[in-house]
Amino acid sequence: MKKVIDVVGAMIMGEGSQIFCAQRKNEGDLALKWEIPSGRVIDGETPEACIIRSVKSEFGKDITILSDFLVATYEHEMFTITFHVFICESNLDYHLLNEYAYAQWIHVDDLLELEWTDIDYPVIIKYLEL
Repeated sequence: MKKVIDVVGAMIMGEGSQIFCAQRKNEGDLALKWEIPSGRVIDGETPEACIIRSVKSEFGKDITILSDFLVATYEHEMFTITFHVFICESNLDYHLLNEYAYAQWIHVDDLLELEWTDIDYPVIIKYLEL
């Protein structure tokens, strides 16, 4: 049986129809791909606590969770990822980058111009369908 990894993501809304996006470092299979801020759930942690902790750790800022967005499953040959995504808001200025090469606010009209990770791309498509 495959290992299940619980991951939580934040679609962080900004002014003027912008979403906060981060580009992974130039390392490994996901090198330089874009994603929404996310983190792995630690044993006993709620999804809400996980994403608040992860964004604070990675970007040095607090977020406010506005609502649930979706729960998706991503099947990899070695594991399964359950991806719980929240709609959030924050005043992220992305100057602190602990885990990423680059981050910025992207207008929703430009989201599909980025090269997304396999798990994030369907989330972006679903968001654009709203």
